[in-house]
Amino acid sequence: MTGYNNNLGPQALGWNGQAQNYAPLAIKSQRAPTVNDRNYPYGQLWDYYPEEQMYILLSVVSGQAQWYNMTGPSGIQTITGNSGGAAGPDGSGNFNIVGTGGVSVTTDSSTNTATISASSSGITWTDKSSSFTASVDEAYFLNSALTLTLPASPTQGQFVYVVVTTTGSFNVAANTGQKIAIGSAISSSGGNAANNAVGDSLELYYRAADAVWWSNSTSSTWTLT
Repeated sequence: MTGYNNNLGPQALGWNGQAQNYAPLAIKSQRAPTVNDRNYPYGQLWDYYPEEQMYILLSVVSGQAQWYNMTGPSGIQTITGNSGGAAGPDGSGNFNIVGTGGVSVTTDSSTNTATISASSSGITWTDKSSSFTASVDEAYFLNSALTLTLPASPTQGQFVYVVVTTTGSFNVAANTGQKIAIGSAISSSGGNAANNAVGDSLELYYRAADAVWWSNSTSSTWTLT
């Protein structure tokens, strides 16, 4: 005779008519169980024999089966980033790895791979032939006499690159309240760096503490006023 336990499924009845506890026969499968394998009694065993792993169904929560790998740790158990501590998988053994700030993550279930991609952070070079206000983290070829005005509201470490491609009178002008420093020389507030030689260049980086555009690299002579 058999009885039925809502948690364990059909059970044999002993001589005294009481249900005898026993685990259901293991399901032999070529894959591991997933959260969708939920139509089984609690205590169901699942033999993922290609990997010699045995799972047991502990519960079903919000329609998702909670299988426990009884053969101990296998594969990745936790992931630890730069902050936040170790993170474990969800009930199906899955980790979510997401990108931010120009970084994207693309997964391919057919090859079990995750590809992490970052958008290009290369410097954009633009030709200029008339006076303009520069943008931060951009570079410019100056192709005729003009004034390049440095950005009005830069932040720490932002840069502007300049290359002179023709003869003429070129000015790199600090914005209101800013200065330009080349070597030990420094301009007045709102001052200029002037040049008229083909091939000369200037790399400026902004330091917020003193509102100064500091030269990291320069060729030939720039005159500060």
